[in-house]
Amino acid sequence: MRLVVILLLAIAQSSGGRAADQPPGWGEVLYEYFQGNHFEALTQLEIAAHRQQLDPSAAQPALLRGRLSMQFGLYSQAEAIFKQQLDHLDKPTLQAAVYIQLANLYEQLGDLEAARTALTNVAENQVAGLNAEQQDKYWYLVASLQIQGGTLIDIRRFPVNALSREYLNYNLAMMEADRGETQNAVARLQSMLKVRPNSEDAGFFSRVGDWVSGGWFSADEQQINTEEQASLKDRQWLTLGYLLQSLGRHQDAINAYQQVRQDSVDTQAAMLAWGWAAAERGEFQLALSIWQLLAQQPVYQHESYEAPLAVAYAYEKLNAPRQALTALNQASRQYSEWINRLQAERVQLYQSDFFQPYVQTWQQGQSTPEDVLSPVLMPLLTDDLFSQQVAQLADLQQADQRVLYALQQLTMFEQLIDERQQSAQQRGEALAHNNLLQTLPTLQQQRDGLQTQLDTVEHQQDALALLNDDGQALLQRIGKADTRLSAIEQQMPDADSYRARIRRLHGILLWQAEVDYASNLWAGKRNLQALDSLLASGQTRLGSIYQAMDRRAHFDAQRARITGLRSGLLLAQQTQQRLQDKLLARMQQAADVLLIETEQQLQRYRRQAQIAIVRLQDETLRKQQAIKPEGARDEG
Repeated sequence: MRLVVILLLAIAQSSGGRAADQPPGWGEVLYEYFQGNHFEALTQLEIAAHRQQLDPSAAQPALLRGRLSMQFGLYSQAEAIFKQQLDHLDKPTLQAAVYIQLANLYEQLGDLEAARTALTNVAENQVAGLNAEQQDKYWYLVASLQIQGGTLIDIRRFPVNALSREYLNYNLAMMEADRGETQNAVARLQSMLKVRPNSEDAGFFSRVGDWVSGGWFSADEQQINTEEQASLKDRQWLTLGYLLQSLGRHQDAINAYQQVRQDSVDTQAAMLAWGWAAAERGEFQLALSIWQLLAQQPVYQHESYEAPLAVAYAYEKLNAPRQALTALNQASRQYSEWINRLQAERVQLYQSDFFQPYVQTWQQGQSTPEDVLSPVLMPLLTDDLFSQQVAQLADLQQADQRVLYALQQLTMFEQLIDERQQSAQQRGEALAHNNLLQTLPTLQQQRDGLQTQLDTVEHQQDALALLNDDGQALLQRIGKADTRLSAIEQQMPDADSYRARIRRLHGILLWQAEVDYASNLWAGKRNLQALDSLLASGQTRLGSIYQAMDRRAHFDAQRARITGLRSGLLLAQQTQQRLQDKLLARMQQAADVLLIETEQQLQRYRRQAQIAIVRLQDETLRKQQAIKPEGARDEG
């Protein structure tokens, strides 16, 4: 990972910090990557590639996409990306870094010749221009490929770090052992492990107690700094024990087995081998105790399947045929049970939720208990590649949940837009039936008429103009009476008395108007103020309605944006499903191979148990037949 980060930083510096050729959301991709959310980063890059937003000449996105594709098992895609970038990169050091990535990919695929060819494109002067991390990776690949080709190399010629040197030395020891140079392999492993010449037998209880408590030496003495180094040390001790045992140095082999940690992936293999080393020394009671302890533990390695047979063997060597026969019968039944469970697992293996219990415990940060994954699949837990695949599957499922949640949110947003559009339509319909536009002009006319009336009254001091409705009606009746009287005045002998009455009524009315003039004028002005307030509030309400009408909701644009977001999410979902299907296929294939190999091994062990049962029964019968005549002679 650090190699890719350094490579990306170098490319960024060489491009002068320009981001014009980067895909949309490149900043988010880098953020997800450096946060450790590699699948999120790959998903965004895959979406950009699907939309043809990746510039082939843009080195940073392409190299990151290639590295992440390689990490998630998309080897063909990663190879194509790296090869495409070789046509666009002009700096020799960057080309060398890409060739190193290609060599690393080919080595993982087992194509050693292609890996060697890729490294031949890296010149020595280019290696000198790489940083320390890249140089270490280059020299490690060169040395590892030579070792895998059967060449005995001098590790000191390769400037690699301490951990890489440990791996190369171990691979050299394995190569020497395969070539029959066992003594050289033992010497190399002892030099690596700094074994002190001490083969004293401390006794069964002391040795078992020390081993179960966590190891023969302390962590400080072994100089273990990381879990990877600790695991490598365990494998070195186990291999050294195998080689010493093959040379007949059983006590030295036992001492080596005791160095394996209790919680190591090689613990059960070390226990089984320790038991056989003790048996070869004639310590069958010690071997029996170790194998019984091993048989009671969950099966994490194939070596543990041999424990029931080994227990029966130890009983037989201890001259306990009945216990040996009982152990063999139990072993046969146990092998049959394991085979039946294994066959049932194979039937369910290709179901999509087969690994779900393991993924759930992984997401919760817990170790997988024996009741979650079938015992016949427990050896998978010790495989680093399988653990990485489960972690990737957990990330894929979490990302899929996030996409589903986002799609649900978009659906909710769409419903909100529909509700807003419906509300807008209702407001439009209510505005269409609102008579505010017709009411305001009428109120304005009334106000203007009242204002004119009040101005005239104040200017002319006409109190009669301020009479209420009853007063105005009475004034009109007096006026009409005076008009009719004028028309018939010549024909009425008492017209003067009628006119006097009309004038008296008019005078009374005028006197009353003069008395109420001030109060009537104040009431008129109050009515004018009320009309002004009503008109102002009406205008304010009308303005707010006009503003609401001017604010366009743009429902179509919002729906188009949601459609675009949904399209991107669906594309991300398809990408995730594609990666998940490929990952599940690899996991199922690995599990299927393990199940097939395990079934074949269990079948062999069951046949051995059944043959041993027949042999022990036959020996017991023969012993009984040999004893019977002697008993008959005694009776005679």
